[in-house]
Amino acid sequence: MPSEIKQSQKILNNGNDILWQGRPHFKKPELKEFLPYLYLIAAAILIVILFLIQKEYELAFIIGFPICFIGLMGIGNLLIFNKKRLKKTFYTIRSDRITIYYGKHILSELYFCEMKDIILELNGSHSEGTIVFKKNINSVKKPLDTEFRNISDVANAYNLSKRLLSKDDDYAGR
Repeated sequence: MPSEIKQSQKILNNGNDILWQGRPHFKKPELKEFLPYLYLIAAAILIVILFLIQKEYELAFIIGFPICFIGLMGIGNLLIFNKKRLKKTFYTIRSDRITIYYGKHILSELYFCEMKDIILELNGSHSEGTIVFKKNINSVKKPLDTEFRNISDVANAYNLSKRLLSKDDDYAGR
């Protein structure tokens, strides 16, 4: 366990047992994630060219520049800001719930008694992947599922979560 996770464990413990804790790994975005932003940039270039042909220089700048800027910010978000955000994210499995922290703040918390199923999605290898925690659907709105994305110790976290969900483990009764 890295030293920064050990330090955060003291902050996040609050008297509850932390059975597993990890953080997501930054995975380079795929081309399909860039496509909407590349389409925006291409549209901005096309708009600028069309307005320049018609000698509407002000409109080319007023319309083309913001669209291109939005596309570039989207690409920057995929490459830079997501990586910084992931460095502050911690996933925690406790005896009664899973929690996603951003720094010291709780982003998401889901108790095992509220879960319907746990699904394992591997990222090409057996050591890295995503765990999807499916909620019980009792409300009118479809609830969003909670995910531990791109974790390296996925098999250990998945097996522990499955045991806690099925209540076969000693921790589940607490």
